Amino acid sequence: ATFVGVMGVARARAQAEMLSQQAVKHLDLFDEKAVPLRQAAEFAVMRRG
Repeated sequence: ATFVGVMGVARARAQAEMLSQQAVKHLDLFDEKAVPLRQAAEFAVMRRG
């Protein structure tokens, strides 16, 4: 099962965005060292597949 299969597209997208924002917030502790991880978290929600 996938998030989309279980939750539907809209709820899965909202959940992914919330988790991405949460990840980015936790990475603030690491300053610029975490830039690639921040970018990966943001890319994961922005991409269309």
